[in-house]
Amino acid sequence: MIKVSTVFVLGAGASIAYGFPSGRDLRRRLSIMADHDPPALALVAEPFGNTNEETRRFLRAFRGSGLYSIDAFLARRMEEFGGLGKLAIAHQLCPEEIPAKVVTAEGDDQWYHALWNAMVSDANGMEDVAANPVRFVTFDYDRSLEYSFYESFRNTFGIERARRWRSYSV
Repeated sequence: MIKVSTVFVLGAGASIAYGFPSGRDLRRRLSIMADHDPPALALVAEPFGNTNEETRRFLRAFRGSGLYSIDAFLARRMEEFGGLGKLAIAHQLCPEEIPAKVVTAEGDDQWYHALWNAMVSDANGMEDVAANPVRFVTFDYDRSLEYSFYESFRNTFGIERARRWRSYSV
């Protein structure tokens, strides 16, 4: 178990090892999309009331901003592009949320499993894991860490899916 109170602050790079894009890669993907007519994002954005032209304007403005991250861009243009920006992030990340990539990932940079093993060493049950003085502040948009911990917790202690996290949270 982890004995020292620890706060993990996670950014977009935290899940690169699990197949998710970095902030710069997300920027690159959206910048390329700005030249397509219609951009793939426009097809997703249309049901939310965004026109093809509005979507292209957002993508071109982000590309032209020169900012490294969509967070930095949206911090300055949230009122105008907040909805499209959030949709753009989801559009790029949701296809990457493949459970098998998170659960079966291996290699030196697979830190989720290393952290889980540290949290369950000397743990005799769910209560012990929940007692780890560990907290997370995440600026990452994907849910890979949560999914990894959920599956590890469930399978380590033989908890059925239906029970979920009712009594314990990690």
